[in-house]
Amino acid sequence: GDLALKIVIAPDKKAAVAVCAGYNQVGVNVVSLDPKRATEFIPLKRVFNGLVFSRDGKKFYVSGGDSRVIYVFSYANGKATLEREVELTLDSANVFLAGMTVHPVSGTLYVCNEANHEILVLQPETLKVETKISVGQHPHSCVIGGDGQHLYVSNWGSRSVSIVDAKKAVR
Repeated sequence: GDLALKIVIAPDKKAAVAVCAGYNQVGVNVVSLDPKRATEFIPLKRVFNGLVFSRDGKKFYVSGGDSRVIYVFSYANGKATLEREVELTLDSANVFLAGMTVHPVSGTLYVCNEANHEILVLQPETLKVETKISVGQHPHSCVIGGDGQHLYVSNWGSRSVSIVDAKKAVR
């Protein structure tokens, strides 16, 4: 696919997974690392820069931009399969799902909602919204810090970084 928005090496180191949203193809590209070649392309309706593996490495999630959808893939031995599309239940019309990260201990999924200036905290199995955290304008990407306690959020609209206590964010 063209216009790779995010590329992640799979935890088993057998493949790189890229989320692509260019002019020609929209979807997920899986590239074998030995030998280095594209092995599969899975077309999707809409995607953005959110791409993260579950803490056990058996699944990965892709954000669907303004579609309200998170795509859930199963992953094993360098191969991916689309399991399901989950449309998030949100009370706001302002939704644009962007970057995401997974807590390495709890497996909690954190998703940037650029349109509503918030982080959505999701239960990893059901993708049910547990809580929302207000951050700066247009949060684009987020990562869990090395201490495992803090979530760092890149807010493109306000040119800032929000630091969130991840332990307090989960109810």
